[in-house]
Amino acid sequence: FARNKICKVEGCNRQHRALGLCKKHYNMQRRYGRIKKLDLYICRGCGEEKIPYKNKINIKELNFYCGPCYTSALRKEIFKKLGNSCVCCKEKEYLFLDIDHIKGGGNQERIKFRNKNKYFTKILKTKDIKKKYRILCKNCNWGIFNSEKNICPHLEINEK
Repeated sequence: FARNKICKVEGCNRQHRALGLCKKHYNMQRRYGRIKKLDLYICRGCGEEKIPYKNKINIKELNFYCGPCYTSALRKEIFKKLGNSCVCCKEKEYLFLDIDHIKGGGNQERIKFRNKNKYFTKILKTKDIKKKYRILCKNCNWGIFNSEKNICPHLEINEK
């Protein structure tokens, strides 16, 4: 008899587990309380039904992401503000890009915040974002870090 029951949450057709709920909704109820009070939604990043992440920046698009997807959405927002490509070599592939501090000190700043979401939020709230940060691909960023002159190897080759 129990095998034929389905979850009582509207729109869910999974098999009943306990208290009239499927395994997923049962665990959510145990963790967060009564499910009817939760405002569940479909995450724009991963497509799963999630509980909303608390957006501390007033960007409406970020309200519809779960926790892990929220971090990558914040990073993409930073890239939009800074130009979406490497300043040096014009690389546009999202996975190859880094956020670089123009005057240095990025490691100390990351250690200070300890949390990517707080760190990215701080960057987005910066007024003169283009004066303090820039986008570099991983090759250019590492090349500047290791060079004695603090110049990208691409630019050193062009000068010769």
